[in-house]
Amino acid sequence: MLKRFALLAILLFTASAAQADWYRAESPNFVLYMDGSQADIRELIERLERLDNFLGRVSGTHSEPPLVKMHVFAVSSARHVQSLHGGGDRDVGGYYRADERGPYAVIPERGVGRGRFGQSAEGILYHEYAHHFLLYYSPSVYPAWYQEGFAEFYSSIEFEGENRIAVGKPVNNRAPALQLGRWIPVEAILSGSEVPSDMLYAQAWLITHYTVFNSDAREQLRAYLQALRDGDTAADAYRATFGATGIDYDDVLRDYMNNPLRALMLTVEPPAASEITIERLSDERGETALLSIRHDEDGLEEARELLEDYPENPQILAELARLQIENEEFDAALGTAEQALAIDPDHVDGNLYK
Repeated sequence: MLKRFALLAILLFTASAAQADWYRAESPNFVLYMDGSQADIRELIERLERLDNFLGRVSGTHSEPPLVKMHVFAVSSARHVQSLHGGGDRDVGGYYRADERGPYAVIPERGVGRGRFGQSAEGILYHEYAHHFLLYYSPSVYPAWYQEGFAEFYSSIEFEGENRIAVGKPVNNRAPALQLGRWIPVEAILSGSEVPSDMLYAQAWLITHYTVFNSDAREQLRAYLQALRDGDTAADAYRATFGATGIDYDDVLRDYMNNPLRALMLTVEPPAASEITIERLSDERGETALLSIRHDEDGLEEARELLEDYPENPQILAELARLQIENEEFDAALGTAEQALAIDPDHVDGNLYK
């Protein structure tokens, strides 16, 4: 019986691996890797270009392509996202990071959860790109709550036609926390004394939404963020701004969330037609691309296993060297980097890690 189950597991694994169809798409602002179809990857990268165009135009922050393109990895499921993130956190639907080679986001092809309180794949994508937009095009000192509130606010964008965008719609998957969760005092959030949690994300979105649509609160937020830029602690910034108004923002926000929320319908010029190139990748290139975003011991083991299948691939050797450096295996990393350079003396990452 055990042998039969083992054989079944092998057959299932082999079938799923054989179904991988890796594509790489590149546009003026993005490089996208996706295990899907050519039509899906084109639609996704075009959507990203539209979002970038919209945020750039309404903020006036950029008009030229970036020096370093954001890389996006769209993988099969939220579980796959979590494994790439590093394991245990089941609440991770997608994530954004940057390393020495630039910024990247990892998202699932499908949404997380079901029904009206689930997260759509589109919403996760927009959330992670909003993180990138805030930190890349408007670098400053942002508290964690504001980074998440900003990303949540723009995660619910909806495009209507070529040039109309709805902004500020409710983020439905945060509704259960707001209605049933234990309320965090606004002072604690803005003073930076709360660690990330579902409730913090939900209230951060609510605070951000309120400051967008309330002019007085918007001015307080500007002053609060400026105080942080000037070197104040979050607690001091709160006391000098929101805390000095005499307004009980806990009551204000509870009342605000229990009334119909406004949304803006904006019209912007559609982006110019992007030059997009799409190529289908071999399993070797697809798996190597995913290896480039691993930063854990599982990635180290995966690199070694991948090297057994493709021993002459200098990029896999370079990724192994990087992971060995991160694991403080410096002598081994030097030898691995030299192996990569023996195959390709001009290999950029091989030289970088050596």
